[in-house]
Amino acid sequence: MTIRRHLLATLALCACCLPALAQLSPKPELGLWETRTKMTVNGRDMLADMRTAQEAMMKSLPPEQRAQMAEAMKAQGAGAPSETDQECLDAKSLADWADPKARLREMEKDAPGCKFDQTAAGGATLQFKGRCTDPEGFTGDVTGTMTMKGPREWTALYTGKGQSQGRPMDMRVETRGRWLAASCGAVKPQR
Repeated sequence: MTIRRHLLATLALCACCLPALAQLSPKPELGLWETRTKMTVNGRDMLADMRTAQEAMMKSLPPEQRAQMAEAMKAQGAGAPSETDQECLDAKSLADWADPKARLREMEKDAPGCKFDQTAAGGATLQFKGRCTDPEGFTGDVTGTMTMKGPREWTALYTGKGQSQGRPMDMRVETRGRWLAASCGAVKPQR
C-alpha cells in the first residue's frame, strides 16, 4: 500500500467516524463543515511531506509537462494534499449517520483489512478500537476518540501502532471539525 493510499484510507477513517456523532449529544448542526486534519507517522507530518514531494516533482518537469500535469490533476479533482476539507451535512446525511454499526462497516470498506468495534458511546464522546492486517500496508491496532464540543465543533484523536512493510509504524491523526454556515453553497452532500 503506498503512503498516499494509506493516507487516504486513514483520512477516510477520520471522516467516517463523524457519522456516529448522531448518537451523541449535542447533534451537529446542518450545513457546511470544515475539517482540519494533521497526520503524523513516526513523528513526521505526512501531509507536509507529500506536498513537498509533489512540489519537487512538479518543479522538475519542463514547463509544458508541468502545465499538462497540473491540468490533468485538476481534471481528476486531485491537487496538493490538504489538511483542510469541506463537507455538507444535510438532513438526509444526518439521518443516515444514526447507525454507528453502519458507520463502522463503512470504515471497514474504506480501510480494507481493518475491523472496527465501538467501545463506548454516550454523552458527547464516541470511542472505538480496531485491528488492521494489510500485508502491503499497515498492520496493527487502532484506537480513537471523538468528542462533540458543541453543535458546531468536534475533535478527534486516532492512534495506530504496528508496522508497515516490516517497519515499525506509529500513526497519530488529530482532526477538528467546525461548522461554517447553514448554506453549503457549491459543496454537495456525500452519498
